[in-house]
Amino acid sequence: MFFRPHFIWSGFLLILGKNTLRSRSIQTLILISFSFFNVSVSAKSPEEFQLKNFDLKDLNHDGHLNLEEFSGGPMLFTKLDKDPNDFISRKEFISNPITTKERTRPLVIPPNIKVIVDIEYIEGGGKEQSLDILQPLKPIHQSMSVIVFIHGGAYQGGDKHDGWEYLLPLVDKDFIGVSINYRLSQQAVFPAQIEDCKSAIRYLRAHADKYNLDPKRIGIWGVSAGGHLAALLGTSSGIEELENGPWQGYSSEVQAVCDWFGPVNFLSFGTQSKRQNHNSPESKLFGGPIAEKKALANMASPLKYIDSNDPPFLVMHGTDDKIIPYEQSRLLVTALTEARVPVTFISLNGAGHGSEEFESIEIQLRVLDFFDSTLRKKERLK
Repeated sequence: MFFRPHFIWSGFLLILGKNTLRSRSIQTLILISFSFFNVSVSAKSPEEFQLKNFDLKDLNHDGHLNLEEFSGGPMLFTKLDKDPNDFISRKEFISNPITTKERTRPLVIPPNIKVIVDIEYIEGGGKEQSLDILQPLKPIHQSMSVIVFIHGGAYQGGDKHDGWEYLLPLVDKDFIGVSINYRLSQQAVFPAQIEDCKSAIRYLRAHADKYNLDPKRIGIWGVSAGGHLAALLGTSSGIEELENGPWQGYSSEVQAVCDWFGPVNFLSFGTQSKRQNHNSPESKLFGGPIAEKKALANMASPLKYIDSNDPPFLVMHGTDDKIIPYEQSRLLVTALTEARVPVTFISLNGAGHGSEEFESIEIQLRVLDFFDSTLRKKERLK
């Protein structure tokens, strides 16, 4: 039970009596206090609360939320952007009750896991070119397999911290987890993003002894934009035009790839998604509309580099994805199959872009089983 303050003040007035309230200054003070408490406890509807929350986030006051203004993370952003037009309107914001509880569940790090944050894999690169390492604390007598996570965010948002939630269950099963940042499209256009990812892989190999990781057993996992970069890492090992960056004495090759609903062919993607404009995330990635940046768009396609030496792939995509067309993953799976690359395709019927179907225990176990079979069984390693 709680008490309404204006009831308390009403009782207080009765106790004082009329004679006590002859002083105008005292009367004024009490009336102001009465009004203050009355306002402070006035109930707001959920819609009013959400609109107030929306206005606080809308920093440029344009009536829309972009990914940078939205604080709920890229996965939630895409769920609310129903159009999709890369903005969340007031109507979209208040129509979904999930916005009233966004980010309310804290991420708890188990006591058996150690986290090392903000390690610069490029000296002087700052947070944009840094990574976090999640390690099991129990004694391990041999170097451990590594899973590197690449966050999504339409190449213009997201953060490596988003990867912790994905990695913790795997670290609990004695993998080392690494979550990386990379330069976003407002900081640099492609191929900066894949160059950063490759530099991070080379950094890990250069410091394998320091972090007790096995340089021959590195897997990669990415979602959305991160799924694209993960797939590109998997198919473009040794491609000179994408290998700029430090730690050149080490390989950027990975031994397993898990791609969740990432684009793989931007030339067809622009047509499939009907996003051929200057403001689309892909146009910002390439510094102009895809139609004007075909060379860069082609360079960014994992399909271009596929050959039989590529590592095993696990590809997942929802059939009702309104952000990245389902056909993109089908293109990748077909090309990998034709090149005789081991690939498992999990099609989630009716699932959207990063929708709750991807959070099921079954899906988590499929990811764990994939990395366990590819990184821990010697016969599957190169």
